[in-house]
Amino acid sequence: MTNEFEHIKQLTRRFMDGQTTIEEEARLASYYRTHDVPREWRVYKEMFAYFDAGMPLGQDKVAACPSRRARRVWLAVAAAAAVALLMVMVLPRGEAPEAPVRQPVAMNVEPVPADSAESAEADTSDLPPARPVRKPERRRVSRYRYKPAPPKVYLAENVVPETRVPADSIAAAERLLAEKLRAIEAVSEALLRDVGTLNKVKALEMAGVNYNDGQDGGDGASYAGEMY
Repeated sequence: MTNEFEHIKQLTRRFMDGQTTIEEEARLASYYRTHDVPREWRVYKEMFAYFDAGMPLGQDKVAACPSRRARRVWLAVAAAAAVALLMVMVLPRGEAPEAPVRQPVAMNVEPVPADSAESAEADTSDLPPARPVRKPERRRVSRYRYKPAPPKVYLAENVVPETRVPADSIAAAERLLAEKLRAIEAVSEALLRDVGTLNKVKALEMAGVNYNDGQDGGDGASYAGEMY
């Protein structure tokens, strides 16, 4: 019921705007004839009842107490319908109304005196000749051609960050280096002593000294003591 009435509301608004078809108008008339509507929509119910009654003339009231708004709507609709009916009845189909032909009206033309005509010709003869109209020259439009700029080369600088070494660490490194140098010197001196001892042994061997002989045991011991 509610959905049907909402559809009837939309059709009624379209009917008042003059956008409904004949089938939709018949449906509206049937609905308002057979259904009860709320109070604010009874104006349209009475209007369609007036249409169903054939829009009788000379009757001021169709319902018991129609409102002023309903009267205005009825009068407007009745006037529009009456005008449309008269147009259909009077004008034949397929023919356009002919406009009334107006009779030509005679115009009073006053004769121009000869003096004024001669003066007009003299005035026109005294006018300077018209200058020829020069055609405007076409201007050449200088088109700007875009030229891309050469690419820029960016060189990165290899900057080595400065590192600051504390003074304590420098002193410690110097002491460590001095100790290493002293150790190297001691090893070098020991190697030199060993080389000197080896040279003496080789010299004795070349001289024919026999270290295994018991007679020269004392000398061997002295040489051994000298070696060590």
